[in-house]
This record gives sequence, C-alpha cells and structure tokens, in this order.
Amino acid sequence: MVTAIVPHSHVDLEKEVQTIIEDDVLTNPTNIGVIPTNPTFLAVGPDGGSIVSTFSPTKRDRRKAGTRTRIGISVTKKKYTARLVFKASDNNLALQKWCINESAKGGTVTPAATRTFLKSYLVGATETYEIFRGCVPEKTNIGVSKDGEIIYTVDLKCKTIVENQTANGGITLGTGAFASPDTAAPWKASDGGANAFAHNSINYGLEGMSIDITREYAVQDPSESLEDMMYAETINTVSGSVDIQKSNIAISTDARATTLRAMTLVLKAATLTLTFANANFDGHTGLDHDPTSSALLTDSENFTADSVVAA
Repeated sequence: MVTAIVPHSHVDLEKEVQTIIEDDVLTNPTNIGVIPTNPTFLAVGPDGGSIVSTFSPTKRDRRKAGTRTRIGISVTKKKYTARLVFKASDNNLALQKWCINESAKGGTVTPAATRTFLKSYLVGATETYEIFRGCVPEKTNIGVSKDGEIIYTVDLKCKTIVENQTANGGITLGTGAFASPDTAAPWKASDGGANAFAHNSINYGLEGMSIDITREYAVQDPSESLEDMMYAETINTVSGSVDIQKSNIAISTDARATTLRAMTLVLKAATLTLTFANANFDGHTGLDHDPTSSALLTDSENFTADSVVAA
C-alpha cells in the first residue's frame, strides 16, 4: 500500500531559476556544457521565472523470432529541450540580448556563448538540482502588451539535462555563489517612454506587439555520441505581429506596397532598444467600421524582418 507523503508543489522550490554563461563555443567548442570556475549565477528575472525540461529519446524496440513480445529497447539518441519564461528587468539585460541577438564569434551576449540554467527543489526533505547545460535559444518570443509586463518565452536546445541530489548539485562553487532573487521591478510596456515605437521613423501609438526570433542550428551529432555535441547557428528568422493605433494611411500603404522599412521598439528608455532591418508587412486587412463597437481602430499587421538587434 502506498504510504502517505507530503505532496510536492511550487512551495518546494528552493533556488529560483538562474543562469551563467559557459563561454564562447564558436571560438572553443569544448566550452559547451562546461560551467566556469568559481561560477556566480544570476537569477533569470523578477518573480522567479520558470524553466520546464523535456527529454525526447530515440528508441528502437528489440524483437526476435519465436516470441510475440518485445524483448527490450535500444536508446540510439538522447535529445533535451526546455522552455524558459522570464520577465524583463534591469538585472537581466545580458540574458535578454542573448535571447535576441544573432550569434557573433567572441561575444557573450549572443548564442555563440552557451549557457547553463538550474533550479532546485525539495523532493521529500532532499534538495534536488535540475541542471540544464550547453543551452542555446531555438525560438524567442517577446510579448509586449500596453497593460502588461514584458515577457520572454524561450525554447532552448540543451546538450544535457540532469537531476542531481548531491551537495550543490555536484557543482564546484569555489569562490562563486548561487543567485540571489531578482528583486527589480519587471518592465512594463510604458517603460519604453514617449515615442517607444517607430515605423519608417514615424512614431505611432502601440497597442501591443509579439516578436519571434527563430533559429536553426547546424548540430554536431555523431554516431558515437548519444547526446548532441555542438551547435552553430545557421539560419535566423525574425517575424511577429503588431497592433498600431490608426492615425494615418502610411502603415496600410506600405503594407499594400510590400515596402521594406526600418522599425524600432524601445523596451526601456535609455536601456534597451530593438532595431528591425527591412521590416515588411505580410499582406493587409482593412478596417471594420462597426457601428456597434466603440473600440479604437488599429492597423493589425503580421511582419517579417531581415534581422533584429538588441542594444
């Protein structure tokens, strides 16, 4: 008979989600998955953030003549992914840039530098560490709503993910330390300040914006290894949607003409700006002047861009 247990819940979280740069793997591929000496971890964001792991092995059933049932399995590959969610703040600028910017050899605020993430929680009375090594962002979504906080949702590719119940998760801290919680206020859309959004150097009132940066990687995945060994970004695709308060016909005109324009969004004034090169609206739907609706009308557009830079 099953014995009584104390149910495991969110209150059993011990160490909030935190991260550290491993190093530039495009310069030295052996850095992937290696936590640096004397690591000082940083919290991913206000209110703790979240990270949820997924393990997807490739398996082959083993069968043989003379028996109807499976006789075992062979695991041929191990694939690890995770979803990271965090709120933007003054304390996680480097992480935000890492999620957005194109890989650049020698840089530590781009996916050229892999990251380790971790959290810990009590299972029974034992602190258990879940450690995500060799991580790169596969898809980043940035959600900006006029009445909400700025939220990042990031799908990660990971070299390995393990649970460990040894002291400090088996990590040698030395003179380093695990992170203190991020107590900064989460950024709101209004933190972008006056004229936060511009298209073709014209400022517009913004209702909301959703930005996607999707990356494809060349993966070193030789037959001798169950796990991925190395990632190098090869394709970067920028897209999204935007709701712009209708104040002229420039947006709809550009949309119908498929004109390429510069576009900028200030996430926080004097702190972080996103600059889109050659943004293009994907078609256009006209306005519905519904006499039963009192709502402000918007140009609601899907877009693509050549690139986006966070600076």
